Amino acid sequence: HEGSVTSLCFSENGYHVVSSSSSGEVLVWDLRKGKTIKTLNQKEESDDTSSIGAVCCAAFDPSGRYLAYGGEKGVNITVVKEWNLNGPMK
Repeated sequence: HEGSVTSLCFSENGYHVVSSSSSGEVLVWDLRKGKTIKTLNQKEESDDTSSIGAVCCAAFDPSGRYLAYGGEKGVNITVVKEWNLNGPMK
């Protein structure tokens, strides 16, 4: 993260963690591989975290289908479709 880490949340299966930061980044980590598998931040045109500013919290829903994160100006909920949190990584 470029800014301070503001939250960490484990997925239901314990294989992934999402972290958020004061710089507006939201990172999804694969703990088995030890690397980031998805980055949501101000620099990606398809992800609009720039509209919520610094991200203060992020969490998976219990099913692993959704990821919600909130900041100083609002909340985003995204469908987790690029990665599979309940099984082997693609």
